[in-house]
Amino acid sequence: MQAVHEQLVQKGTKLTYTAELIPGRQADGQMYALLCNYLLVSLTQINRAWWLSPKQDHLVCFLGGSLMLGATTTESISSPISTPPLASELSESGQKNWKLGYELINTCMDTYETAT
Repeated sequence: MQAVHEQLVQKGTKLTYTAELIPGRQADGQMYALLCNYLLVSLTQINRAWWLSPKQDHLVCFLGGSLMLGATTTESISSPISTPPLASELSESGQKNWKLGYELINTCMDTYETAT
C-alpha cells in the first residue's frame, strides 16, 4: 500500500483517484517485461517501460472500502473501536489508509452523480 500511496494516488482539483499503470510496448508491439530470459531489465528500462494514465478504473471503488476495513481491523491500536473510528484509535498508517479509502469512495460516488 505504501507504493500505491507514493506512486498511484493522484489529487485532482477536488477529487482523489488512483492512476492506472500502463505497460509500454517495444517496437515490435510486445509489452515490456520485468524478466526477459531470466535477466533482470535495468531500472532505467523499467521506468521507460511503464507510464501513468490519469484515470481510475471502476473496480478501484472496492479499494476504498478495503482500505477502511483494513484500517479498523489490522491497524487499530485500541479495542473496541468506534464507528466511525476516532483518529486516536488508529495507527499512523491506519489513519492514512482510512483517509485515502474515504477519498476514493467519495470519488466513486461523485462519478455516478448524474441528472439521469
